[in-house]
Amino acid sequence: MTTDDFVPRRVTWFVAALAVSSLAPPALAKVHRITATVEATVRELIGGQPASLDTSFDSYPETAPVLPMEAFAGLGDFTGDQDLLQGARSIAAFADPTLSTDPNPAEFGLELANYSRDASTSHESFAETIERRRISLDVSELGASAFAGTVDVTSYVFLSGAIVIWSDASQTDLTGLEATFAFTVSKNDAATNIDTNGPEVLFDTGLTLTGGPQGSVGTAPTGPIVALLGGPELLDLAGGSADAVAALNSLGEAHVVIIPEQTLPYTYPGTAGESFELVADVRCTAVNLPGGTGIAVGFGRELTLLAPALAEPLGPKMAGQVQEATNRAIQQADPRTIADDSTAGGPLCGLFGAETAFLGLMTFAGGLWRCRRRRLGR
Repeated sequence: MTTDDFVPRRVTWFVAALAVSSLAPPALAKVHRITATVEATVRELIGGQPASLDTSFDSYPETAPVLPMEAFAGLGDFTGDQDLLQGARSIAAFADPTLSTDPNPAEFGLELANYSRDASTSHESFAETIERRRISLDVSELGASAFAGTVDVTSYVFLSGAIVIWSDASQTDLTGLEATFAFTVSKNDAATNIDTNGPEVLFDTGLTLTGGPQGSVGTAPTGPIVALLGGPELLDLAGGSADAVAALNSLGEAHVVIIPEQTLPYTYPGTAGESFELVADVRCTAVNLPGGTGIAVGFGRELTLLAPALAEPLGPKMAGQVQEATNRAIQQADPRTIADDSTAGGPLCGLFGAETAFLGLMTFAGGLWRCRRRRLGR
């Protein structure tokens, strides 16, 4: 449910802390309303032509009155009950942004995985979570700053995630394989809509990973994100994952992108007492190739789809070790130690932040709500 008046509440995961000028204490905003949508889509292509589609969508609080909510789409076998020759999964999740006491409240979580050993079958997968917050800066807590007119507001985005791509020994041309991630924060109010003919973009970052000939890959980052691109050795940054590294190296081609946990600020002008809307849009895509390629993407959550996607070429036990090593690498990598010439780009996490200290009187029941789904094809 939503309400127009909120009392103080705890800060959440995947949300950024908010502070107003150096003269004011943090958490100087009131959140009047939160809404969110999640969407997950998987498309199967045969010979490059669309064949089957599965898509899922949910909306808080309209179709999902309680949180967390999750959209899930999938084609093919990810159950382990049969040999996985081809399949794809997409997950988009949104968690309760009022219950966590962690500065990073983990609201957003996206995950994709595509794999195909079939000579003509490939997949396109997509996941997106959008959160909207109607907020106002608190006049009573701004004190003297409230009479200064426009003040600078600083918020933070929390990012973390990983991309893993691989191929069979017979598939060395990765041209056409692609993974993308994008995180945008925008501000809606009467002034910005008039001045810019649309929302004012406050924060925009992302990363595109593309495959090339002879097993090569390249990255095209945008924004201030730090990421590591390399081989399977990136999974052993802190030691203890040598077996997982050897397993990935046994495949034809394998590349890993690690986006360490990091906090990125963004600043925008605000006026005490004036209501405006902040919108966070987090999305990712993955495209694999026929004939023995796979790709797994995770942002803002531990990877859970990598192991089943790798189970056929590596076996379930070793595939699980690779997944565990990837999740550890995200946590253990330190963005401060990454050299200046490292790849910049990133994953996903929280936004908005300490403004949620004023979030309250919202009833979030436990449980996971199933989404509206639509499946087309054979």
